[in-house]
Amino acid sequence: MALEARKVTCYRGQNLLFQDLSFCLNAGEALHLVGQNGSGKTTLLEIMAGSFLCETGSFYFQDTELKSDQAIFIGVQKGFKSALTITENLIFWCQVYEADSKNIVKALSYFGLTAFESTFYSDLSTGQKQRLSLARLLLVSRPLWLLDEPFLGLDQKNGEKLKNLCRQHLEKGGLLCVASHGKLGIKAQNLNLRDFYTPNTFGYYEA
Repeated sequence: MALEARKVTCYRGQNLLFQDLSFCLNAGEALHLVGQNGSGKTTLLEIMAGSFLCETGSFYFQDTELKSDQAIFIGVQKGFKSALTITENLIFWCQVYEADSKNIVKALSYFGLTAFESTFYSDLSTGQKQRLSLARLLLVSRPLWLLDEPFLGLDQKNGEKLKNLCRQHLEKGGLLCVASHGKLGIKAQNLNLRDFYTPNTFGYYEA
């Protein structure tokens, strides 16, 4: 197996989100996180990305503890600066990822953003901002992709581009974890976080 969650328990404040969550993914497999708002889908992705700590349990990649530089997280919060152009923003992310800035040209081209390379982020439409966020997937090669509601704001054409990009990643042996309320259009295991919630005196989940 390539990715394994072992008895992961997580709280937000005093609220229990999930308890003793476990799953396994082999190379080339995808996981679709489902559940109501507030069930912990985004939090689970953040834990795997290394930006949030769980109460107990761990994630393992190829039998060693998962490291943050083995994953790339694309969340609803974009992480771009309004006063910078989209190229300048991607240069910043290349520095964060320690990636070659030459990949920016390919990333912009794939999502149809080449004509906007000198446009300020603040002047982009909602769909263009989402495409720019997803373009970061092409800046660096990491085995685990963590995507939070990646289809929000995408038209059908760019939604298909994203699906094809994910399929290519899986065909190369990559791993994919996606939180989405809609259908993925990609072969994936479903994981309902509500299955790992047990009310107790320490926390209470409200959907």
